[in-house]
Formats: sequence, structure tokens, C-alpha cells
Amino acid sequence: MFNKYLNLVFDGKESRKSGFMCVQLNEGLMSDTFIANKTINETSAEKRDVPYFRSVSSSPLEFDLNLLWINKITEKGEQLLRQWLNKKTYSEFYFKEYPIRRYFGIMTTASQNYSGANEGYTSIHIRCNSPYAYSPAFHDYINVPDEGRNYELWNRGDQLMFPFIEFTKIGDGSLAIVNKTNGNDTLAIDNLKDGEVVTIDNDNEMIESNRDNVYHANDFNDVWLKCPLGRNRLFINGKGKMKMYWRYVYD
Repeated sequence: MFNKYLNLVFDGKESRKSGFMCVQLNEGLMSDTFIANKTINETSAEKRDVPYFRSVSSSPLEFDLNLLWINKITEKGEQLLRQWLNKKTYSEFYFKEYPIRRYFGIMTTASQNYSGANEGYTSIHIRCNSPYAYSPAFHDYINVPDEGRNYELWNRGDQLMFPFIEFTKIGDGSLAIVNKTNGNDTLAIDNLKDGEVVTIDNDNEMIESNRDNVYHANDFNDVWLKCPLGRNRLFINGKGKMKMYWRYVYD
């Protein structure tokens, strides 16, 4: 009945250690989600057979999974299963056999399939937050001297990459990050104070400071750091200590 066994890791917990195996039902060719579904957005016009093309939008990825109970189904086991999977926020999940592709999803439906001997499997549906898969999180620590420094950041994914940055300023001044690979686009923040810590969420376009009631809305040039595919040659100017976090984004 089952011809593929996978170890699902959801919210940091492995299915096998929780008493379940993620299985493919029935024999024959195995199907999998290869790429997100797309919708072509067009506008029709009177007396025109060919519509006007406007854009393409991608739908969030969705997964139908079957969790085989390694042991018999029990009320306690069902409670633990609900506690594990029934979340109200997006949880990171992946298959341990394929750890380089991560997803963020919420279980939306679940149903039990069992025999009179209390053996069976639980079918679940997970909807993701985006059309993409993501790599594990990477990070690096960068010391920036008075004269600034060059830094290379590789994007090995399929889409633009938006690093998350935490910067601790040494001495009053500013921070500037120039992406020489991307037309010298420059992220710049002025009026930083000695010891101030700012976080820059380039993906969600947010800047926060550890100083009370300081937002740097008027000190920021509204340019966010985005990294095209391949090598990105950065120049970082502004003495301080930087932590940079990123994930590759896969189609």
C-alpha cells in the first residue's frame, strides 16, 4: 500500500520520533509539487480576440501528506498529534531526506483513516505562505573598520534574495551598503549613535532601533538591499559590527 517513506520535520519535531512516517499511498509513479501554480491576469476588450496581458501571479504552495501511525492509534497519540501540527502561525517544515528545501506552512485540514484494529494513517493538508521553497538559514559576522570593507555574498537560489541585517554602531555616524553588482544600489542610514543596534529587514522593508522612540524614517534613503542571482560584491561603510542572515529562495 505504501511505497515511499519520508521523515517530516515540522516546527522542529521529527515525525518518526513522534510515532509517524510520512508515506506515499499506493504503488506506481510518485507525484510531487514541482512548481507553484500560476494565474495569468489578462483584460479582455470588445472586438479583440486576443486579451491584453497584464501579469502573472503565483499561488502559495500546498501539500497533501499522509502520516502513517507506527504504533496503534490512541487518544493520547491523537492529542499529541494535534499539539504538534495544529498551529495558528506559519511553521517551518521540511523532509529530512531533502533538508535543503524548507517551507513555511499551516495545517488547514486533517482526517483519520484507520481500521478496526486502530491501525492507520492521518491525512493532512498544509498551505504555505508563499510560492517558494527556502534554503536553511545562513549567517555571517562582519566587522566593519573605519575605512569600510568589501564583502561578497552569493545568491545560489532562483529568486532575488533580501538579507536580514543586525548592525551595532561603533561611534556616532552612518551606515551605507553599496551593492556594486546591482548598479551600485546603496542602502544608507544616517544619525546612528554609538552603541545603537538597528535591525534591517530588507524583505519586509522594516527598520527598528534599540533606542526608544527612534525610527530613522527621515534618516533612511528608502533603498533596500536586494541581491540578484550569483555573486554580489558589497561595500559596507560605517564602523561597527554586523550580523547578516539570509536564505536562498527556490522556485
